[in-house]
Amino acid sequence: MKEKKVQIIIAYLYHAFFILLGFMLMQEYIDGLLTTAVISDIVYVLYWIIFNINRERYMPWVVYMHFVIGSAIEVMLNWFGIIPEDNAPFVPGQLLYILLLLIHAALIGIVNLVLWQRKIERRG
Repeated sequence: MKEKKVQIIIAYLYHAFFILLGFMLMQEYIDGLLTTAVISDIVYVLYWIIFNINRERYMPWVVYMHFVIGSAIEVMLNWFGIIPEDNAPFVPGQLLYILLLLIHAALIGIVNLVLWQRKIERRG
């Protein structure tokens, strides 16, 4: 149970970090924000996989649910303009960031589903 709480806190800290970066970097340094997001997304997915493969299990779905809640909060803050919009002339960087958030949440879910399926197959 304690491990779940730690993982939930990590998920919310991840999103809180990017919400703060959004307020600081979105308007002037969207490329830096997107680069940081892509790199950290890769690291977070690898962390999710390695953390669970070493224990031959999957992340509890409640942890994933909290990750999705954090992603939804981030999407809403960006979509409704609470986080200031960027100054990109062609493709809005904020839209790219929202798409990246959605892809990241889906990828984490797919990874967890595969790990969950592996766990079920080992039992049976």
